[in-house]
Amino acid sequence: MKKPVKLILVLLVSLLAMIIIALGVAFVFIDSIIEKGVTVFGTEMTGTQVGVDSVSLSLFGGNLTVKDFAIANPKEYNSPNAFLLRKLHADVDVGTVFSDKIVVNEIMIDNAVVNYEVKLNGSSNLSDIKKHVDAKTRPADKPKPEPEKKPETAPAPGDKPQKNVVIKLLQIKNCKVIVSSTLLKNGNIELTLPNIELKGLGESKATSAEEVFKEVFDKIMTETVKAVSNNPDASPLKSALDSFKGTSSEIKKATEGVVDSIKKLF
Repeated sequence: MKKPVKLILVLLVSLLAMIIIALGVAFVFIDSIIEKGVTVFGTEMTGTQVGVDSVSLSLFGGNLTVKDFAIANPKEYNSPNAFLLRKLHADVDVGTVFSDKIVVNEIMIDNAVVNYEVKLNGSSNLSDIKKHVDAKTRPADKPKPEPEKKPETAPAPGDKPQKNVVIKLLQIKNCKVIVSSTLLKNGNIELTLPNIELKGLGESKATSAEEVFKEVFDKIMTETVKAVSNNPDASPLKSALDSFKGTSSEIKKATEGVVDSIKKLF
């Protein structure tokens, strides 16, 4: 065999070995990489600490399992967590994981707990977290037009294209809500949310992961407020909101979002 042929074979074998090693490293560390990404992304979105107990992804089957996903409460609230998700299972289109549009065929959330704490002024832990989520997804102000059109330039090396997300079906089942407030004389209220189903998230337009997170969080909060409003044991919360009808503009401004949304449901 001639030397050039041998050299080519050696290079091909070396390249194959490097690919196998790289895949092996990916298999070993992919779960920890996803876990780190989930906690960093969640913490940035909610403004509170987000953690998970374990993450498991099958690159061949596209099966993703997340256990004990927790969103911590803001500091001024009593419960350690605002949201605790015992188990999430997702069917991911593996071929889209490294593309600009990640497609998730189905997400099933089972056995979640929402701790809903309401203050005397009508604000709550969920509304405080929602304000942070809204701020993270609020469109930035459009820059003023340039007086002269500049030639197009390539994006900076550090700039990355936005990753969009499509979730074809999301289901939330067996979600328990624990309502707590000093206004409730008989202690906490426990209730179960009706099953939540969202279809076609991100299919009609380009939707970022932040926007999908906001839509899901808003849906959970809306269903939580509805469930509380329909529970007769929660009537003291309505009285508290009514008592603030004529309060100062500062308090109104601080509570306007959640107070208005809850009062409309009674």
